[in-house]
Amino acid sequence: MDMINECLQWVHAEEDLISKAEKTIEEAQVGDPAFAAIEMIRHCGSSREWAERVIERAQTGDPARVAVDMVLCHGSSREWAEGVIERAQSGHTARAAADMVRYCGSSREWAEGVIEQAKTGNPAWAAVDMVRYCGSSREWAEGVIERAQTGDPSNAAITMVQRCGSSREWAERVREQERMRYKSKQKKAGL
Repeated sequence: MDMINECLQWVHAEEDLISKAEKTIEEAQVGDPAFAAIEMIRHCGSSREWAERVIERAQTGDPARVAVDMVLCHGSSREWAEGVIERAQSGHTARAAADMVRYCGSSREWAEGVIEQAKTGNPAWAAVDMVRYCGSSREWAEGVIERAQTGDPSNAAITMVQRCGSSREWAERVREQERMRYKSKQKKAGL
């Protein structure tokens, strides 16, 4: 009987720790609370509904990527994840949108719109993958790559030449544009 009581005490202590961990994650202003929430599902038995609320409110980390994982591994709806990706202010929204098309059945048109609006992550590489795996046009991806303000447009342009039929001249223009942007940033920083 003493052993059973000791086990029950451990269970209650664990429940208290899980509850405290969930509260800490809910209130997190730094780090990646969305990733912490999905880990709580995987390792501590937290509910999907709780994790979805945390992911929806996450202001740091990569809630978009975690939203894709929630659809693939934990039964969240595609529509819920699309909403999280559209509203995310940090992380890799473009990559998450492309993954939603590839793995979760989202529409190509929806993902293209998200990628075109991406302010974080690497929209250029997401555009390459949309051409290679999801049927987007080369011309559309070239436009995304030319306008990308974040990520790695230069190397995405090289891959477009190697794998998607873009012209070498176009890629060289993109690389020159990136060099100029880099020089401008250095000048502004006083370097």
